[in-house]
Amino acid sequence: MFREYLRRLETDKICQNLSMQSFLLLPMQRITRLPLLILAILNRTPLDHPDHDIVENTLRSVQTVSLMCTLVHHVYVCGCLLSHWNTGLATCGII
Repeated sequence: MFREYLRRLETDKICQNLSMQSFLLLPMQRITRLPLLILAILNRTPLDHPDHDIVENTLRSVQTVSLMCTLVHHVYVCGCLLSHWNTGLATCGII
């Protein structure tokens, strides 16, 4: 039932034929690009500028969030791989 509904949504014109995975991936890609953008701003902000410390703190915060997102993604991928590996072992009669 959910799969059919999801398939209908993904093929709807308003979704531009993008899959659910695409919608979930786009924010991740943006989050991982933010540190580079903020670093570029920091590099162009003079040390004596009143916003320099704010930009520096923002960079550290965004780097932390980006790292956490990357770690969560790796844990998810590892979990999927382990699940497929266990399924394969069960299919072969090993477990």
